[in-house]
Amino acid sequence: MEERIVIENKYEYWRHQRLVIATFTEIYLGKNISTQEDFVFKIIKKSNYIKEAYQLTKKQGKILMVLAEASKIDICPFIIKIQECLELSNDLIYIVLEYCNQGSLSQYIRREKQLQENEALYIMYQLLQALVLMAKNNIVHRNIKPDNIFIKDGVYKLGGFGMAEQNSKYEIKVGTLLYMAPEIFTDDQYDQKVDVWSLGLVIHEILFGEFYFFGTNKENIQFNILTKQYDLDDKKYAISNELKDLLRQMIHKDPKQRLTAEDALKFEIFNQFRTDPRYIKIMENEKLFQADRLQKYNQQNQIEEEQIQEQRKSEIKNSI
Repeated sequence: MEERIVIENKYEYWRHQRLVIATFTEIYLGKNISTQEDFVFKIIKKSNYIKEAYQLTKKQGKILMVLAEASKIDICPFIIKIQECLELSNDLIYIVLEYCNQGSLSQYIRREKQLQENEALYIMYQLLQALVLMAKNNIVHRNIKPDNIFIKDGVYKLGGFGMAEQNSKYEIKVGTLLYMAPEIFTDDQYDQKVDVWSLGLVIHEILFGEFYFFGTNKENIQFNILTKQYDLDDKKYAISNELKDLLRQMIHKDPKQRLTAEDALKFEIFNQFRTDPRYIKIMENEKLFQADRLQKYNQQNQIEEEQIQEQRKSEIKNSI
């Protein structure tokens, strides 16, 4: 039989349900034992981890917790949810994440090749809201690409926060080269607008099935990012003029002239989705989820308080 692993008598997963294996990380599909709800378990063995990578993992969990708290106020179901981050005595760290049952945008692109304008816009509309929430909390992702966008019941969610940071300005040159903004290479500091650039290129990719700044090697790709103008005048770019204008302003080489995510959402091209029954249902479900989570949190606090009171009563009784 396949080995069953139990975590803190709360979660379980099986070895045969491994989703990803990397040098320091393994990812499994598992469940909450009591509720049977599916979760993804990102597992890191501390003793095998170099100090810098270990700190990045801790930071990833912290940032996801910050965003989970922020989304209680500014409802945003478009960022992958963290359930909790557990550090156990057996040198293992477990990051427990929601399970996205429809895979990644990258997998979706491979199946569909190219998407129609309206579908691409609907995806962008959701992910721009994720960027707005992140910007409000001084968080940059720095690795937005189709592999790090996940789909759950038709909802597009930003994940893969391994390179994320919480600050107002950033200096480290990290990311996936094809989606990296030019200022990462040229400026001493950059801000959250690098994520707007990356998302713009993701939308370009799913619309036209191409990497706009592709090159024969790393140096050539970087050269294209820094020098090649983003031009949609070719007839093969058959999309509406308003979407062309939006993409041009998102993929602008000068970060000072590049749109913020908040400004991008003001484009009238997104008005159709504000009253879209799919979107309304997503937001209603998220409000119900947050209300349910708050109720469960209050119930758990009450149970813990009652247990503390009972323990105190028992201690007083035993001391008499």
